[in-house]
Amino acid sequence: MTALAIVHKVQRAVLALYALYAGASALITLVVPRVMGRELVGASLTSTALIYSQLWAGARLSMALVALVAAFVARPPRALVWAVAIGLVAGLCGMWFAGAVSTVTWVELKPFWKWCAIDGLVALLLIATGLLRARLRRRIA
Repeated sequence: MTALAIVHKVQRAVLALYALYAGASALITLVVPRVMGRELVGASLTSTALIYSQLWAGARLSMALVALVAAFVARPPRALVWAVAIGLVAGLCGMWFAGAVSTVTWVELKPFWKWCAIDGLVALLLIATGLLRARLRRRIA
């Protein structure tokens, strides 16, 4: 097995696990947003917050589906791998920016830190394997 094949397997595994994690949490949020909000935040959410959480869940479900499609291909398409990584980084930057400009206080963002850590780890793995994959392809060519 070549190094490039191992990188492909790692990418497929990361994408599949992310699709499972993000897809399941998004579906739960779409179906029972109050329960998910109460479990995540620890308090009852307002109607506006529930609507936004469902919009977020829809976007997260679409990311999960892109990751799932990429995971089912022997060599995940680079464009899809990078699309998932960029989407995760954009979401993390948005939360960081909201905290930095005090739109939302850091205390209010605290319940989301676990989600951010998982998303950050997935993004880091996808970026690292994407860069490694590009380097290996240049060496082969």
